[in-house]
Amino acid sequence: MAEIIQHMNTDHKDALVLLAREFAGVESEEATMTAVDRLGFHLRLKTQYGIRGARIAFLWAADVEQSQERIRDPDVISASKVTIAVGKFSG
Repeated sequence: MAEIIQHMNTDHKDALVLLAREFAGVESEEATMTAVDRLGFHLRLKTQYGIRGARIAFLWAADVEQSQERIRDPDVISASKVTIAVGKFSG
């Protein structure tokens, strides 16, 4: 789990801010993933009002071991970027 958290905080800081806005309804200047489990993840958010937390649920339970393997797969990474971009602009 620590590898997923490190990866998201290092390589996807901007995406975490977008996820907080879209799925937790929180405008933030900065977002840090603090925990992840098979049902979702927790974020620490720096907002104009101070620090607050949020939890974002996955649509379905994740296989964490498989997820750790998938974050190294270039095809999965490319597909994820397209999915985030399409979601961001479709709606």
